[in-house]
Amino acid sequence: MYEISKVFRNEGMDRNHNPEFTMLEFYKAYVDYHFLMDFVESLIRTAAEAVGVTKLEVEGGSIDLSKQFERSSYMDLLTKYSCAIWLNRI
Repeated sequence: MYEISKVFRNEGMDRNHNPEFTMLEFYKAYVDYHFLMDFVESLIRTAAEAVGVTKLEVEGGSIDLSKQFERSSYMDLLTKYSCAIWLNRI
């Protein structure tokens, strides 16, 4: 099941923030987050291929959409980045 809709959040508006946007939301019963990661990766890759894009240049780096996306658990990322922030403040 999916829904595409206009969303308006009453958070104020300025030249950098428009509170209205379009959102795609989907649900699938009886699957886990691994299935959803595969699905979203496939969705992004298929959309990129449809417009002829295989690589993105972002902030001086490159993202290759033809390769499998890097995956980490929330706890691994929390540990990695909270420790890095803490160590940089000492």
